[in-house]
Amino acid sequence: MSKGLYIIIGEVLVFAIGVFILFLSAVYFIGLQNNIRDITAKDQLNELGDMLVANIMKNVELNATNATIRVRIPMTVSNDKYSIMLANGKLKLTSFDNLHVVEKELFNIGDNYVIQGYITSTPGELEIIVYDKTIRLNQKGESG
Repeated sequence: MSKGLYIIIGEVLVFAIGVFILFLSAVYFIGLQNNIRDITAKDQLNELGDMLVANIMKNVELNATNATIRVRIPMTVSNDKYSIMLANGKLKLTSFDNLHVVEKELFNIGDNYVIQGYITSTPGELEIIVYDKTIRLNQKGESG
């Protein structure tokens, strides 16, 4: 083989190694981004759950028999839409894309109240309605 051919083969190998390193870097950073997104989604769902439980408990502590609280909620957490469900004395938040689930206890009020409701995050606002011994979640403006 001639000396010129060795130079060309060497350059092609250097280029191939560079492309391989670039590929590995991209895969690493995509994985890192996904991990951070998962952690962020779970943290945001936890914080949102804590805020909603606090609003529900505020009504219960005030012995409200007919009250409605409107709460603004983010439409997405880490770019995922999510649902909020009240049932069996628990508040359950579930993201649609990553399937993260966060459950929050409602501190033993399930024995004294009928707790119900299911909404999605799409409207960006919800209503917590307390009427007699019923606590219900509604989409903003929904009657029932």
